[in-house]
Amino acid sequence: MAIDYSQLDTARSSAESAQKNALDYSAKGISLPDQLRKALGERYGESGMAQDAATARTDFMASAPQGRADVMGLINQGNILSPTQQQSILAAKRSAALVPLIASNLNQQAAFGNIDDLVGAGTRAFQAQTAQQQGLAELAQSSYTNLLSELFKRAEEERAAEMQPYDIAYRQAQINNANNSGGETASERLASETRQLIQEASKLPQNKRRAYILANGYNPDDDDFSGLFKEKGLPTSAATALKTTGQADDYIVNEQGRLVPKPKVDKKFWPDWMPGAPFGVR
Repeated sequence: MAIDYSQLDTARSSAESAQKNALDYSAKGISLPDQLRKALGERYGESGMAQDAATARTDFMASAPQGRADVMGLINQGNILSPTQQQSILAAKRSAALVPLIASNLNQQAAFGNIDDLVGAGTRAFQAQTAQQQGLAELAQSSYTNLLSELFKRAEEERAAEMQPYDIAYRQAQINNANNSGGETASERLASETRQLIQEASKLPQNKRRAYILANGYNPDDDDFSGLFKEKGLPTSAATALKTTGQADDYIVNEQGRLVPKPKVDKKFWPDWMPGAPFGVR
């Protein structure tokens, strides 16, 4: 079955997207408490409860002077008020102003509660969402890694299936080679190959033997090949000296470009009448 690499692309994209979301949540969580405090302050200011509380406090603070002014107004109008009556009137004025103040305070506390508690609750809720996003990112990454491993495994299995016929043929060739070697050891086969190479190289001019040995994967500087490069005879520069001494006719140039003595001819009786008799033997 062919491998569908589009699944891998989809899994990688999902993992990258989940990781990005997790990073965004983590970054926003750092400034969240400050943002919550700012939002609560703005919401509190827009509700009008702060203005109501301020009015209630002002009225309460003004209730005592206003009560005394009202009592003096009654007295100036000819009403006779005892000290007890005057205190009762002042207390009633203060109580009437205190009720709206208490109510506004209760409303604020009921609506917003403690600011720190609200900020803490919001922060914890966001932290829970951040943890959820991180969990989703880890899950997506794990899914991508598992899919990648599965695809690699399937690719290896398909490659092994494709290579199996070649492996079988190679092993059979090794078996055949071992059977044809006649039971030779590795060292014996190497020695046989070396002898064969020396034999073939000796048929070449000396200046070509080194390249031939290298082309066959051997080192021409090994001791096994030293006999192929021994210089035999005299250098051709010695030809002048041989002429001077009258020996030039006794030497020839061999295939290595050296001066070597001519092969000796065994002297034997050659009748003058026999054709092909060597010169000087008749």
